[in-house]
Amino acid sequence: MNWTPQPQVHWQPDGGEAADPRLLSLLAGIGAHGALAAAARGIGLSYRHAWSLLQPWIEPSPRALAILRRGEGATLTAAGEALLARHVALTQRLAAATSEWLAQNGD
Repeated sequence: MNWTPQPQVHWQPDGGEAADPRLLSLLAGIGAHGALAAAARGIGLSYRHAWSLLQPWIEPSPRALAILRRGEGATLTAAGEALLARHVALTQRLAAATSEWLAQNGD
């Protein structure tokens, strides 16, 4: 049996607990679809569960990552876009480093 590493990145705000790893997937879906319902479906969550996951991170929170407006959809804040961009860049670098490590050390 072969084992393949699947590294993951977890984000933690200063002075807080680590965010649920699905939060970044939800933010990516909001960025792509402009709607929480579509973002939730895209990662296999109910709308209610996605709302609960996102609730601490929406406006008017001072650490808001998204803005939800009834009937108008959802958008990312500048902080949400920045976090998502950092996450994408870091996971791409981590995937490249993992591939390089596997090439050097065998599958």
